[in-house]
Amino acid sequence: MAQRHAHDNDRMQSPSSARNRGPILDVLTDELSPEGFVLELASGTGELAAHVASHLPGLFWQPSEPDPPCRRSIDAWRIEMGVTNMAAALDLLTTDEDWPARALAAL
Repeated sequence: MAQRHAHDNDRMQSPSSARNRGPILDVLTDELSPEGFVLELASGTGELAAHVASHLPGLFWQPSEPDPPCRRSIDAWRIEMGVTNMAAALDLLTTDEDWPARALAAL
C-alpha cells in the first residue's frame, strides 16, 4: 500500500517498491536493450520508475498511470531525483484505444 508523507510534497512511497527495486533493476538491466523507449503501464507511485530510469540512462522512460494522485507522485519523484530520461506521467488506461505511437524497447 502506498503511503504519502507531507514532507515529500506529492511523492508517495511504497514498501514493495523499496524492497524490490534492486532485483527488478538487475533483471531489467540484463533483459532490456541499452537504448530505446520504454512505456511503463500502471506506474503507481513512480518511486520504482525514477529509480530504474536513473540507473539506465540510455533508455527513455515513459511512465503512465490513470490515478491523478499517483501521476503527481510520479512527476514529483522524477523532479526530486533529477531524472532527465523520464517523461511526465501519461494518463493512460490499458483499455484506451489510442496509445503513444512509438517504437518501444519494452512495454
